[in-house]
Amino acid sequence: MAVSLEEAKLYLRVDGGEEDALIAALIETASELCEGVLRMSLEDFEEIPKSVNQAILYITANLYEHREELDMKVVEDVVKRLLSPFRKEGW
Repeated sequence: MAVSLEEAKLYLRVDGGEEDALIAALIETASELCEGVLRMSLEDFEEIPKSVNQAILYITANLYEHREELDMKVVEDVVKRLLSPFRKEGW
């Protein structure tokens, strides 16, 4: 996993363990979204670039904090900019 549960909880400033399953699911969703933008698996990286980790944390935070009014278009625009240097031409 590119981003650990502990890393995400620190980023989100979540102390307890009550929402660990939710946060883990959001990390997985964020990772899948990044793979879609990158057009490659995160496993293809020898070492995951910091901007890819940042994109995963950014998506996770937005999915967590703005569950009810998330503007996914804004999130997608930021993520595409973060990931554009690593994006493949096609699958």
